[in-house]
Amino acid sequence: MGRAHDRSAGRLVHGQAASAVGAPTLRGPAACFPLARRFLANRHSQRGITDAGLDFGSLTAKELRTVQAAAGEGARAGARQAAEHVIEDRRKAEVASLRKRLDELSA
Repeated sequence: MGRAHDRSAGRLVHGQAASAVGAPTLRGPAACFPLARRFLANRHSQRGITDAGLDFGSLTAKELRTVQAAAGEGARAGARQAAEHVIEDRRKAEVASLRKRLDELSA
């Protein structure tokens, strides 16, 4: 038996069949990632649409695809920017480490 999601409690239920709590059985962690990505993208899209003053249910399929594509582009840009900050922080830490080592060797 695998893990199932108990929708009423909002938590994973271990050791129960998925059908016991009304959720599909997912096999392995890799099967969860695409589903989780779609769920999160959809949830964030809904929030953005609501923040803009539109009713999510009023969008046509084409309009929804346009919004989701833009949300994906924004998420990629945000992830790229965060990764650049991580790279810069690592570079600064490496420079500090090398300076410290150089000072130790020259003393």
